[in-house]
Amino acid sequence: RDQYWVALSADHGVMPFPEELVKRGHPEARRIFNQAHFAQMERIDAELRTELGLQDSLFVFSDHNGIFLNYAEAQEKGISPPDLRQGIADAVRELDYIADVFTSDELQMEGFSRPFMEAYRRSYVPGRSPDLLIVPNENVLIHTPTGTSHGTPYAYDTHVPVVFLGKPFAAAKYDRRVATVDMAPTLAFLLGIEPTDPVNGVVLEELRPKVQ
Repeated sequence: RDQYWVALSADHGVMPFPEELVKRGHPEARRIFNQAHFAQMERIDAELRTELGLQDSLFVFSDHNGIFLNYAEAQEKGISPPDLRQGIADAVRELDYIADVFTSDELQMEGFSRPFMEAYRRSYVPGRSPDLLIVPNENVLIHTPTGTSHGTPYAYDTHVPVVFLGKPFAAAKYDRRVATVDMAPTLAFLLGIEPTDPVNGVVLEELRPKVQ
């Protein structure tokens, strides 16, 4: 039993139930049913199509994370994709349970930032990610009537443990911010393995003197 090490973490956290958060003193916590959110998206789509004189839906797909857009008819009318993205983002941002909406243009623009934008930049993949990325208010869950989910930039979603267990590791707790990608280079260093290619992450210095 003393011949192995365990390294444990997670790819994300999870939001507590909004109903429980209210009981714990967070009156702003809310559960927005998916159907209600989709109805708002349909309303915004219809209002903008009327305003712009368009017939086809502007949305190819939307959910609580983001929106993929249909540009074809808008471009025929001389509406540029960046202008369309910005107009829809402005409309969605007006919803009282939405903190922000990032367009693909903003996420690819250097030297421009708002709260949480850098986190979204790191996960944005051109051509694969939505055209608009939606940031709900903190403690707001857009989901089904039961259960919970993840995917926001708040601590309950992004704070995960990084645990090392084994005979060489002395019992200790560290509160500084680290990243899950630090685990692989740390284990490689402790095992005397030299990576053959560059890796993300750094060696966790706290563990250097803990291993014999």
